[in-house]
Amino acid sequence: MRKEIADLALIRIESEAERESEMEAHSAERLLHVQMAEAVAQFRGYGTSKIKSVSASSVNRGVKSPSDVSMISLD
Repeated sequence: MRKEIADLALIRIESEAERESEMEAHSAERLLHVQMAEAVAQFRGYGTSKIKSVSASSVNRGVKSPSDVSMISLD
């Protein structure tokens, strides 16, 4: 019984490590938010038919925000 519990714990740890390494892959390639959403959906086994690509300017966030997060001033 203890061996089975230990085996299950190791399987969970290994699968979590695989997910983290998959999602934290660093590269110089830039992804659009929609591309990341599609990649996450596919990775988790969900369909991508409900993911829609829209321009950032068409989204009403309720507040004004710059089109590029790098334009935010931290002063």
